[in-house]
Amino acid sequence: MVIRLRHNTRPETTKRDVVSVSECRTYVRSKTPFITNNKTIDSRYYPEKDQYVVWSFDEWPLFLYDYKAQHWFGNESLDTRVSTYMNNFYKGHMRQANPLDGELKWLPSDRMNYLFINGYNNLLGLHLGAFR
Repeated sequence: MVIRLRHNTRPETTKRDVVSVSECRTYVRSKTPFITNNKTIDSRYYPEKDQYVVWSFDEWPLFLYDYKAQHWFGNESLDTRVSTYMNNFYKGHMRQANPLDGELKWLPSDRMNYLFINGYNNLLGLHLGAFR
């Protein structure tokens, strides 16, 4: 089952700086909420989950920092349901927003979505092999 995350799953009250795409890595590294001026990459902090998430096109989680795990996670999968044209955007967003900050654990999309929805402790509880 594929879970599509939409903007309505995220808080809209987060104040975010508007930045250029080329500036977004600085914001990702400092875990500061932002949105790019062309509105293709954005990030938010979720206090109820204690996570910082970087999104592509407001629905595709690129990177997630979990404060409980004290670790970065990256989405290793491209969306096979969209065109090659759109996947090229995702690849570009991955390059621009990559935190390049310590070890980054790559997860398939389904685990990345599960991590965002259910949290790190539940991911480990399912023995999905997040650190194997």
